[in-house]
Amino acid sequence: MVWLTLLVFTLFLLMVFGLWISKKAAIREQQERELKAKLRKLKQLANDTEDIINVLKHYDGDPALLAIISEYFLSEHEQRAALAPHDRSVTSELERARLMCEELNGEAIEAEVPTNDRQIAELKRYAVKTYKLLRYMRHRHVISDHDMMAHTHRLRKKVLTLEVQAYLNQGEKSQKEEDYISAANYYKHAKDLLLSSDISYDGKTQEIKRISKLISGIFASEEDKKEDSEA
Repeated sequence: MVWLTLLVFTLFLLMVFGLWISKKAAIREQQERELKAKLRKLKQLANDTEDIINVLKHYDGDPALLAIISEYFLSEHEQRAALAPHDRSVTSELERARLMCEELNGEAIEAEVPTNDRQIAELKRYAVKTYKLLRYMRHRHVISDHDMMAHTHRLRKKVLTLEVQAYLNQGEKSQKEEDYISAANYYKHAKDLLLSSDISYDGKTQEIKRISKLISGIFASEEDKKEDSEA
């Protein structure tokens, strides 16, 4: 009977030990899944931030805005590296982020004006993403309320003036090609953008008047040509 009792007790201990090992393994697997999910999320956030930086470099180029966003971009990679210090792909991406931020450090970049509707749409889409990122950074106390509002206002004005200039450029191109209807439509669209915008800045009223003269000039030119052909 003694040996049977010992056998049962041993089997019981083995069962308890097996359950403990299984539970420990399950906890480890759960922790690994959570870590991988967190790393994926941070990577996606960093990729989104990098896309914003690239578009801002192309169309905005403001060194102050690029500096604060690139610093936040670097912090996202540093968080990943802290979670996975032995992952070579993570550490190499951190080094690439550092080099990218060093290249952006304090250098003003000349912005380009969009040349077509696709580029205008891209600019506006990423401007919205930038506003959201700035609000999130403010929520995380990365930047102050004042800095968030200042950068947002300046960028909104920049996007508006770039979009207006893009349509003015297309109008000028159409006018040179003697496509006066398209030219007038482009000029009118630029004017309507300014009129409908709640963004105020010095020179906005004068720009609206200047565009109005461009539109009037097209129709006046057309009337003159019509009169000359009838004479």
